[in-house]
Amino acid sequence: MIAPIEPEVKADIEDNIEEIGEEGSEEVDFDVDDFDEESFDEIGESYLRRVYENVTSYKTKKVSSDGNKLVVEGLITFKSKKTKPTSFIFEAKDATKKGALRFIGENLQISRGHKSFMLKGNLTEGKFLSESLNYNYRTKDSTGKTTRIYGTAKRS
Repeated sequence: MIAPIEPEVKADIEDNIEEIGEEGSEEVDFDVDDFDEESFDEIGESYLRRVYENVTSYKTKKVSSDGNKLVVEGLITFKSKKTKPTSFIFEAKDATKKGALRFIGENLQISRGHKSFMLKGNLTEGKFLSESLNYNYRTKDSTGKTTRIYGTAKRS
């Protein structure tokens, strides 16, 4: 399902773009064992269900890292009960002294852009909790027309 974005979602995206570079960043020690899969599942599923009308769920299966890259592998379940594996590949963007982390990423099964996604979250008691997933990319709709897909999926 491709629909126009709501004005408040557009404003949220624009606010997030302006935040880049506003807060002081620092190095943060982060291990994939500290990644909370449930919080990512919630926003990942929210994003997929909002953009694709045939998706019923998303579940993270594996999280790994290589240097400053974070790979989140999961399984998308469709209304037809079929499943498809997918991988979000994030690169650490920045961190604040308050424990907020941002990752810029891609998902080549969904889009071709290397910076199509921004994952934001907080490092709380040594565990990374995903708070929001911004997405912004172009794709073709059912008529073959190029369409921009953008918005923000947040935890409830």
